[in-house]
Amino acid sequence: MHTDAVLLEDVTFAVQAAGRARVLREKRKNIHAFVRGTLHSTGADVPVEVETVGWPVTYDPYRDTTFVRLVGEARMEIQAARAFVGFTEAGAAKCWAIADGFGQAPAEER
Repeated sequence: MHTDAVLLEDVTFAVQAAGRARVLREKRKNIHAFVRGTLHSTGADVPVEVETVGWPVTYDPYRDTTFVRLVGEARMEIQAARAFVGFTEAGAAKCWAIADGFGQAPAEER
């Protein structure tokens, strides 16, 4: 199956420590970080509003040991029930963590 976007439920944000150590040692990218979950929907079936109810997620092996969300200058660890993974119009990958309770704002912002 090929798609431009997926919405996952029951997600975990995984970073393999050995893969991260290899990146730090070799200064080269390798695949060692990913999102696991149950497929909810794909492509055009992913609700457009997912980006308005979640937070942008990032991972930088040189700065972080896990996926984080940026809150101002702070980098906070991710705990979310769902995740949206897709691409921007420019083709860059993006990931959003979605609060438990689809369609609601994150708890600390309610």
